[in-house]
Amino acid sequence: MKPQSSLKKSSVKAPAERVVKDIRRQTRRHFSAEDKIRIVLDGLRGDDSIAELCRKEGIAQSLYYVWSKEFMEAGKRRLAGDTARAATTGEVQDFPQITTLTMQECPGTFDDRANLKVGRMIRAAGIVTYVPAGGSVRSGGVELFLAGVERRIDDGAKFAVHAWEDDAGLEASDYSATAPENRKYLAYYREMGMSEGEASAFYAMTNSVPHEQARWLDAAEMRRWLGQNGSMTETAPAPPRLAYLDLNALLN
Repeated sequence: MKPQSSLKKSSVKAPAERVVKDIRRQTRRHFSAEDKIRIVLDGLRGDDSIAELCRKEGIAQSLYYVWSKEFMEAGKRRLAGDTARAATTGEVQDFPQITTLTMQECPGTFDDRANLKVGRMIRAAGIVTYVPAGGSVRSGGVELFLAGVERRIDDGAKFAVHAWEDDAGLEASDYSATAPENRKYLAYYREMGMSEGEASAFYAMTNSVPHEQARWLDAAEMRRWLGQNGSMTETAPAPPRLAYLDLNALLN
């Protein structure tokens, strides 16, 4: 009788959790890009303390500082001017001698569509992607890493993933599984060599944490997702002559 009672509780609990999750998703306030910029600028003006501003806006202070950091990083990239903006997809086309893309410090992107386009160009160009020890590949940078015809990972490399967020403040879970917003990523992963099941599992993992947070993977974890075993630093041959790309420019 006891096991039956336990099963009954479990069957009741699962629907209840789904209801709570649905309510939270539907009532969660979504912030557009304009909202985030406005709030960050209000904080920079200093008319109110950050704590008071966050209380008025109904957000956690930690979220404000995440937005502030993103705002500053975007500003630095914009201040780089035309030189940085020009070094986008053309850089892959103009330097056919590039054989290996070394990803030492590779942050995310504000334009997912352009990011996937660059990834496809990397794959078409037959470029190897390589993350050395101490390298950090985050968010949209992970999609670029997956584009390599061969992916090399040294022990000590780190990767970070999180749910994407669009201009309306919506994440993957706010759309149906078959929505174009989700299908474009699954299609990309399939193009990069994943099976349908592998693509779905990897995409679910990347969206297992909200946009404001990050799930970190070490070298061994990323190798497992790629079906690689062992330490690449022990088994990889001597690295070829490397040609470098400006990833900050590519991700701009």
